Amino acid sequence: MSYLNYKDKEIDSWPLVSVCIPAFNCEAYLKDAILSVQGQEVDEIEILIVDDGSTDNTYQIATELAVSDGRIKVFKQTNSGSCVARNNAFSMASGKYICLLDSDDIWPSYKLKRQLEILEDYPDSIVIGGVQRFTDSSKRKWDDPTLPFKCNDKDDYLKKLLTIPDREKMLINTLCCRAEYLKNDSWDPRFRTGHDWEAWVRLASKYTIIHVNEVFQYYRKHQNSTTKNNKLRLAADCQLEVLNTHGPKIIKDRNELDRIRSDLLLSFANHAVYGKSRVDAFYLLNKSLKYRAWLNSRRFYRLLLLSVLIPYRPRFL
Repeated sequence: MSYLNYKDKEIDSWPLVSVCIPAFNCEAYLKDAILSVQGQEVDEIEILIVDDGSTDNTYQIATELAVSDGRIKVFKQTNSGSCVARNNAFSMASGKYICLLDSDDIWPSYKLKRQLEILEDYPDSIVIGGVQRFTDSSKRKWDDPTLPFKCNDKDDYLKKLLTIPDREKMLINTLCCRAEYLKNDSWDPRFRTGHDWEAWVRLASKYTIIHVNEVFQYYRKHQNSTTKNNKLRLAADCQLEVLNTHGPKIIKDRNELDRIRSDLLLSFANHAVYGKSRVDAFYLLNKSLKYRAWLNSRRFYRLLLLSVLIPYRPRFL
């Protein structure tokens, strides 16, 4: 069914796409996010905003936006995290397709149209694209785009997913796919961080993911960002749990999987060292010993030495 002719069908009371937006203390950014959805080249949408117990004016702004646009529906929940907010939006979505948008990010105007064109030809797939980060200041500053990796074989794809850098793990949030996929495989609230990546691994094991070499989301970097505020050890533990949950099903060689686990923990230990957090660095290095991190001797012992030197704050730190 062509999205251009959707209004002419008997089911014209249904939206074609449900845009699910979890919102928490985002009064400064929510309007921008909604405007970017309203500016899409596709009109047959509903916008589901789930306020996650905000303590600022987020809910008030959302309800004011809903008054001016009947496609916007606003819901409120006690503070339970973005996973729960997203899942509640999924359960209430009535569109054929579902898209995600964080309340402080924005979309380029072509985003939905481009994805729906692809889904017309590949209706059982999930379509994702790239992300470009920006920082608000007196003059908006843009980073280089982060685009999806290239991989054709499904087994290799799943292995690649287990080792992608943090900058790529959020690309799944650009998705557009059949609504039932996310209703049946919602985000797992056990993972307080890393849940996007965990969902991506789960979805990729069941469905074909189509990568588009175009930017589908502009990601706003700011001091109150949830990603920025996640604690290092929490993030490391959650991401390690993703590997422990899905890794054995994807990588049969225990030594190879342990190397991936070790590399993950050493990467976080590196962040701790250069953030001058000795406690975090020792915690992560000690945890990496379970996966024989010392076999990667140069990196492990270098980080161990730098961790010891942290209190003395040498110039190279």
